Formats: sequence, structure tokens, C-alpha cells
Amino acid sequence: REAKEGCVFIVNDFDKCKCVMIKVNCETDFVAKHKEFQNYVYEVSNYILENNISSMEEFNNVCCKDIENKKIEIISKLGENIYISAILFVVNTFGSIGFYVHKTNGIGRSGAIVLLDGYNNELAHDLAMHVVALNPEYIIDVDIPFSRLEYERNILLFRAKELYKDKSDAIINKIVDGQIDKIISSITLYGQFFVKNNKMLVKDLLLLNKLNVTKIVRFEVGIK
Repeated sequence: REAKEGCVFIVNDFDKCKCVMIKVNCETDFVAKHKEFQNYVYEVSNYILENNISSMEEFNNVCCKDIENKKIEIISKLGENIYISAILFVVNTFGSIGFYVHKTNGIGRSGAIVLLDGYNNELAHDLAMHVVALNPEYIIDVDIPFSRLEYERNILLFRAKELYKDKSDAIINKIVDGQIDKIISSITLYGQFFVKNNKMLVKDLLLLNKLNVTKIVRFEVGIK
């Protein structure tokens, strides 16, 4: 049976240099809100954190019987398919880890983790909130695969030639270049306007604070 509901949960260690984000799926939001389901999510998250488990494969290989028995118990009791669909374990000993979970009716529906190359916990948290809200696909323009930009450009070029039949190739290419720049800005963290200040680009905010983002990851219930 399909399990498209569930929750996103994040936990960090006392020193704030390790952090875990997991997504656990179930079939209904009724179960996602259930105390036993939430307790299971909490226990699993802390188990992953304490044992430095960095992937689903590693979790499946080393998962202790207590955790597995707990899962079997709540599946039996709540009558739904329940499974962990995503795990992220990060360590950042030379900078801040920012994290944020957006909740609906008390359930974490989406979450993000952001790593910085220096220390500013407030900024790291705000950038994680930004990633949850605006969902950038990449950190910076050089991270975008050439094939992605080539695909977008070919589509835009075809449309532009149909729309501007009286324009020269040079003008059409200039129009397409501008459209590509807009796409790059919309899908990169550095190219987006900061969610808490829509007059400042994220790249300018980071420049002001003399910091760089080294990693972003976002989980959302219902999205692979």
C-alpha cells in the first residue's frame, strides 16, 4: 500500500556539530499525528545520530533489534505501512549547521539543513528556513549541470524563434540569455532573494557576513 503521508524530523547533538534529518512515511495523517508514531520517529532519529549512520543502506545493515521491533509493533497496532524513506546525517566541525522544520497541525511536513563554512548560527537557521520556503535546487550557478541548462535553452530558443520571427538571431539569443539568467536565479540559493528580506540576494547576504554555504538538503512529505 502507498504511504504518502508521514513526517520530517530533525535532531542535533549537544555541541551542534552533528545533525540528522529523516523522513518517515505512513499512509494517513491520522497515524502521522499519533503519539506512538512520533515516538518511533524520535527514537530512530536519535539512534541514527548516536551511531553516526549516514545512509539508508547503512541503517538497514546496522539497525538494532529494539528499533526494528518497535517498528513492527506500531505497524501491528496502527495497521498502516510505515517505513523510513530518507536519511541525512551531517557533521560540520568548522562551521554552523542550520536546520528548520515547517509544521502543519503539529506534523513536520518539510525540513532543510544548511551548512556554512564559518560560524553564524542565526544566519544558518534563517537560510534553512529559506530553503524550506523557496526550495532552491542548487547552491550556486556552477552547480547546475550543463545538460540542464542546455535543455532549458533549447526550449526557450525554439519558443523565441516562433514568437519573434522578425528578429535577428543576435536579438533572439540575447532574449534567451536573459531568460536563462532568470531560471538560474530562480533555482539557485545564491540567486534568490532572501526570504526575510526580499530586497537582498542570498549571495549578497553571505558576502556581507563573509560566509559561504557548503551544503543544502531539503526533505518534504509526499515528494521523493
